[in-house]
Amino acid sequence: MSIAELTDKALALPFEEKEELVQIFLDSMEGQDTDLSQEDIAVALQRNREIEEGLVKPISHEEFLKAFPERNGLLRS
Repeated sequence: MSIAELTDKALALPFEEKEELVQIFLDSMEGQDTDLSQEDIAVALQRNREIEEGLVKPISHEEFLKAFPERNGLLRS
């Protein structure tokens, strides 16, 4: 199974199962150097909850980069 296929299947899971899967992955990375803090994870889970509840509309990565070009290095000081 490819990563794309796995990702599609994971994204189709209900929120609670996604949350469980995230925790399984995080536990498997215990002791490895990552840039993810517990706060980062909490924000991501909250954002996912908001999307699933229809409180916010998700945008694509491309739309994000257009809206925030400084995040893509498009704006120079």
